[in-house]
Amino acid sequence: MGRKYQAAKIVYDAKDQIIELHNKRLTLLEIHETIPNLKEQVSYSSLARICADLQLFDKKKKNEKIENSNSTTKENFVNEKIPTENSDKLSSNAEKNLEKLTKRKPGFSYDHSTKGKDFI
Repeated sequence: MGRKYQAAKIVYDAKDQIIELHNKRLTLLEIHETIPNLKEQVSYSSLARICADLQLFDKKKKNEKIENSNSTTKENFVNEKIPTENSDKLSSNAEKNLEKLTKRKPGFSYDHSTKGKDFI
């Protein structure tokens, strides 16, 4: 196991192999196990730290938005051209929800004056 600067030099020397294996969709642990020079002289945690410092792998930024052309989140499911059709749909949904609320069973209530005598 080498020192910190030696580990960085070893990783930098194997940079091309690391990037090539990463592009083949190998994980960093698999890359560490595959390259014998890294496995013998650099620990996995050092390899991870050095790869992050050297920015060997392109990571997607958290703020970067990916637009999906097949996404339905931007679509409006209510037809804006025909307002009467919209009001019918909305009113039928409101009626269904109102029916559900009126037919709901009453919640459990406990009479504190019985002191548990009514339980079986």
